[in-house]
Amino acid sequence: GSKNFDTEKTYKNLMYRYKYGGLEKKGLYIDETVMRMCITHRHLFSQLALSLIAENKKAEALAVLDKCQKVLPSYNVPITYMNGGLDLAKGYALLGQKAKAKQLVEATWKNTEQYLSWYVSLDNSKFASSQNDCVTQMYIMQQIIPVAQMVDLKMARKEAQVFNRLYTTYRSRGGSLPEQNQGQQGQKE
Repeated sequence: GSKNFDTEKTYKNLMYRYKYGGLEKKGLYIDETVMRMCITHRHLFSQLALSLIAENKKAEALAVLDKCQKVLPSYNVPITYMNGGLDLAKGYALLGQKAKAKQLVEATWKNTEQYLSWYVSLDNSKFASSQNDCVTQMYIMQQIIPVAQMVDLKMARKEAQVFNRLYTTYRSRGGSLPEQNQGQQGQKE
């Protein structure tokens, strides 16, 4: 029941105090260090927005999400699950901003689908060594689908079909899930 996230201070810092270095200029080269900082800020924006929604401060939450999109645009800081894209989508969905949420869901899904499709297309030895990465991408897909259902049921059904197809391909290639690996190890001992 304790509150460990100060929405008031975080709001003031993200909305007024911090400067974002002109990241809205198209075509910038963003090195790895700056990209990590951008990802950290995107996570802060999404955490703040979701916390404000929980506090029923919807206008502030929407302002936070919109500011995030403006100062950390997807053309310079791509939208992925790992950098908070899905949390931004969830925030917009909870605020009834379905069009904005849908764009973020689609971008997050596209990135994940491309990675998993690539992993399952690898030759046998490379595929075998990428199974943990496959499981990670499948986990991400399973996190995206419920948010997609909040936004567009047709899109969510399509994503579920793609997930099932890729999962079937993964299993047909000999891919296993972590629980199965642990069970097999226990049987060998």
